[in-house]
Amino acid sequence: MISLPFSRYRFHCRAVTPVSFPQYAGSTWRGAFGHALKHTVCVTQMPQCSACLLWRTCAYSEIFETPPPEDAPLVANYPAAPHPFIIHPEATNGGDYQPGDTFSVDLTLIGRTATQLPYVVHAWRQMGDKGVGRGRGHYQVVGIDQLTGDGWRPIYRPGGELTPQPPLAPAPPPAPEGDCRLVIETPLRIRHGERLMGPAAFRFRGLVASLLRRLSLLHHFLGGGPLEVDFRDLVARADTVVPKESDLGWYDWQRYSNRQRTAMKMGGLTGWLTFAADDVRPFWPWLALGRWLHVGKGVSMGLGRYRIETA
Repeated sequence: MISLPFSRYRFHCRAVTPVSFPQYAGSTWRGAFGHALKHTVCVTQMPQCSACLLWRTCAYSEIFETPPPEDAPLVANYPAAPHPFIIHPEATNGGDYQPGDTFSVDLTLIGRTATQLPYVVHAWRQMGDKGVGRGRGHYQVVGIDQLTGDGWRPIYRPGGELTPQPPLAPAPPPAPEGDCRLVIETPLRIRHGERLMGPAAFRFRGLVASLLRRLSLLHHFLGGGPLEVDFRDLVARADTVVPKESDLGWYDWQRYSNRQRTAMKMGGLTGWLTFAADDVRPFWPWLALGRWLHVGKGVSMGLGRYRIETA
């Protein structure tokens, strides 16, 4: 069965100048992180990472332009691996902070990417010096915690050493005995067929197919190799699953893409769906892991997070 260790960190920050974030701050954090990390580690300044001799050894390319293994059979179909990080911006969404105020933002690094943490920490400090959000507000990193099996644990304080802990690889909890509710916490963007699934067009098959694709590619490209799983059978079985109840809506927001130099609509599903226990049991290990690693498009910005409530 799939095993994808991950490390989740919480960056505690103190505003130096006024700092203001949009209603959904994931794109803001992701853009600032990418620029700061590249400025921190790039020594060639080449416009395309894949043409650089350091592509397979560079912290920036591993995180933002993740190269697939050279011998991976899926390279022809997927020239780049899924981004092995997730920013969790929810605590800063719509936040306005005055000098001296504190705020926090979480970051998940998946698989071997956690070995790049020292570069990530340096980049996060550089982001505070360069400024983030509306008006380019400045902040200082005042501490970093890491989620462990025993809860959050401090791993860095200014002036001290960075002491990262082993990654998490939680086993899935027991499958539910009764109905379970899937609660979508950040906009869920899944393309099923030729369009994004909206509230009236939700299909469990689309959710399962997207989740299987994401988790299997992460496992394959981050060193775990291909999974011996009958994906076609699982997706076919998902096609028969219908929620018992649902209350879905659509959250609209947009971000500005520096690469495409245009504003992009990034709306997605929100709300909840209830399923019978027997219906979700065949997919339970995947659904359980997806709670940590999200699903759909825009995951690196924190989209596609959900939780599962069981009786």
